[in-house]
Amino acid sequence: MIACLVVSLVECLLLLPAHLSHLPDPHQAPVARHRLISRLARVQEATSRWMERFVTRVYRPFLSSTLKWRYISLATAIAVLMLTIGLVKGGIIKFEVFPKMDGFIMTATAEFPSGTPPEVTRRAVREIEAALMRLQKSTPTRSGDPLVKDRLTLVGQTLGNMPDTGPNYGSVQAILLDSEQRGIHSEDLMVRWEKAIGTLPGIKSLTFSGMESGPPGDPIEVWLQGHDMKRLLVAADELMARLRKFDGVYQIRSDFSPGKNEMRLALKPEARALGLTVEDLARQVYAATTVMKPCGCSGAGMMYASRFATRRMSAADFPTWNRCASVPPAVSRSRSCPSPMSPSRRATRPSPAPTECAGSR
Repeated sequence: MIACLVVSLVECLLLLPAHLSHLPDPHQAPVARHRLISRLARVQEATSRWMERFVTRVYRPFLSSTLKWRYISLATAIAVLMLTIGLVKGGIIKFEVFPKMDGFIMTATAEFPSGTPPEVTRRAVREIEAALMRLQKSTPTRSGDPLVKDRLTLVGQTLGNMPDTGPNYGSVQAILLDSEQRGIHSEDLMVRWEKAIGTLPGIKSLTFSGMESGPPGDPIEVWLQGHDMKRLLVAADELMARLRKFDGVYQIRSDFSPGKNEMRLALKPEARALGLTVEDLARQVYAATTVMKPCGCSGAGMMYASRFATRRMSAADFPTWNRCASVPPAVSRSRSCPSPMSPSRRATRPSPAPTECAGSR
């Protein structure tokens, strides 16, 4: 309120006197003005007379009739409003709050499940880049120049304001010609790029983005909720198959992540009575499923185990460990069969002379 009063005072005391000072003095004879200023004054006077005539002959009678038939006027206004909304909602008058920008940057982002080796991601990035080059050869431009001015490939990270990192991420970015020179919208190019790539084996999601405006998010987004995961997955597949039948709908994907397979192991009461623990069980399973090979050398009461990461080994590769696995843990630790997770373990029985042990890798 105080601010409005201050603005009103400034307008009354400063702006209004400045406007009134331009009026001619009625007590003095009119001063001869420049020819151009005189013409402008005549145009202004003609416009003023036309507006006064319009108000007197058209607007004032119309206003009187409207006030006399006020209910009919209100119904007419509501009808015009409904007609306007119907034209927009029916698609006769095209309207879009945030229209798609025809930018010059396209980015394709590939995401694989967690734990995917970088070689698989790198291979997929190469296929995406090759599809971009095929798209460039098959798409003529208005100016005749190549469609792609420059490109960037990245493995292990996405391109964006908040990038994701990991060996399962890969991105390809293309710098295009200006829209005036290429003569084709970037949205159409992204649709063609997706069709040129096809299906990548093992991929989780493949997204395309350009220069966007407005609020973030996908134009169409459907959430499915339920208690049965299998039925939800079937419904999601049916929904995506139905959406693919509509023209103009692309980048149809699901954000469901199955995760990693998991096996939960528990000890029986008999195993606990023998002195086994969950840690012992975990070590046994780890030794059986990973690449670890014990060295069968026992000198000076010592036992050495070498750890490898070259290939997956079977039970036939563990003859010494299989013999020791049948001995209870309390006895096996007192002899020369250490836990495979430990690099070395000293036996309780001393040996008179140490013997050198060599293991092959």
